[in-house]
Amino acid sequence: RKRVQFNLKAKIFDRNFQTLHIAEVSIPNITEQDMLNELCVDNAGNLFLTKVTTNNQKDAIVQASLLSLPLGSIDIISQPVNKPENIIWDDIRLKINNNEQKIVFLSFYATKRKGNIDGLFAQVISPFDSSVTPVETIYPFPNELRMEARGEAGVENAFNNYYLEDILIKKDGGFALAAESIGSANSNNRWNQLNNPGWSPYDYYMFNPTNGFYNPWRLGGFGGWGGLNAWNWGAPMGGWGFNNGFGGGFAPGGMGWAPQNNSTRYFADNIALFSVNKKGEVEWTNIIRKSQYEDNTDLFLGYTTLNTGTDVHFIFNVMEKRNYILSDNSVDAVGKLVRNPTFKNLDRGYDFM
Repeated sequence: RKRVQFNLKAKIFDRNFQTLHIAEVSIPNITEQDMLNELCVDNAGNLFLTKVTTNNQKDAIVQASLLSLPLGSIDIISQPVNKPENIIWDDIRLKINNNEQKIVFLSFYATKRKGNIDGLFAQVISPFDSSVTPVETIYPFPNELRMEARGEAGVENAFNNYYLEDILIKKDGGFALAAESIGSANSNNRWNQLNNPGWSPYDYYMFNPTNGFYNPWRLGGFGGWGGLNAWNWGAPMGGWGFNNGFGGGFAPGGMGWAPQNNSTRYFADNIALFSVNKKGEVEWTNIIRKSQYEDNTDLFLGYTTLNTGTDVHFIFNVMEKRNYILSDNSVDAVGKLVRNPTFKNLDRGYDFM
């Protein structure tokens, strides 16, 4: 198997955009089965990313490592993430706990190759102290939660269209997360999305700034709830370019775009919420019910969040009398969900994206 060296140049800035450190590092022994993903920086200027290795078919992750570059260093520290034998990771995410200098490694998981999504996996890792045992969470989804989350899907495949969106580090050292059911009418199953993971040295343009591993397409992301997806606002299928992936392209000789014969329906449905304590125990779960869809565009789908300190508001478009209005659902620290009144008296002529 061919192996190459991946060269990474990192330039770290402080809050005033003053350069703290410039490092050129090499990550050796990268094969075509390896992908680099989830690059993030903590408040101290330390850089982190994941290295995942897939099987030959590129439809299952066989191992993963957390790569760390301490501020001022030119040496990458590699720390393998323990993967239990009976699970297959899905869409891997990282979240930094700056208060405790730890990294939360998160993924949904399946228990068989190309199987249904069966549960939530997490490890809280001390990246610079390997003597500290990671706190692990393996949470199989109970049938009651599947029934609430499934929408129009079956109970067994209730979570197959859910993707991790936002992660919040809690004051007690635990974390909370939100996952949204998203997809399109002609999309493949999630296991076929492994061919667009992160960075591959064999294809420079495979870099995916929306941080998704399988990630078939990503709605406008929102970082208000400690989210990972600060980059994925707007049009994930290709932006406003010519033949922009929304089933249409710009009409020659004129402004705007002309629809083509093919049509794709995008949807964004329920939001699943999870809260995990410092011991790795799932404290509560909840489901925000919604049903959104659009033909040939996903610009008005998805949600944004507003963290008030006492609760988190989930704000999204709902269709009423052929017009969009903003719906507001809030959840507090113990998982109590409140549906607040919709936003009234919004400026006419504007739709929120």
